[in-house]
Amino acid sequence: MRDRMDRLPIDSGANGVSIPALSDGPHTLQLRARDAAGNFDLTPAVRHFAVNTVGPIISGASVTATNPGQALIRWQTDEQSSCRVDYGLTAGYGSASPLVATLVNAHAVTLNGLIPGTVYHYRVRSVDGCSRETVSDDERIITLYMDG
Repeated sequence: MRDRMDRLPIDSGANGVSIPALSDGPHTLQLRARDAAGNFDLTPAVRHFAVNTVGPIISGASVTATNPGQALIRWQTDEQSSCRVDYGLTAGYGSASPLVATLVNAHAVTLNGLIPGTVYHYRVRSVDGCSRETVSDDERIITLYMDG
């Protein structure tokens, strides 16, 4: 029996294993140990793992205009990730919230210093623990007017 990746033979030697590029999804790696005399272990080490090249999936985005000049943006991700919001008066944005580097599934960012009664563009960003980033589509909010 040879070393295998997903039931296909792979090249292995004294300096390691050469594994071809792997697609997203589950995989199985089987490796055999070999001693100095060239004898192979009859029981291979088997490891099951998954490859994921997709960034976090963003869902449930909502905006609450909490006070004049302020907005609270919330969203969820399917895997733990950091968060940030790009925002501005146009779809070119121009401003960004501070990065929240803590990896969580439920995200909330408060934007302060907005002009009351103004339309803002925004998009949310989340980056998972493997540095895969997902950016939402452009959305718009209208901040609350000031009384008086």
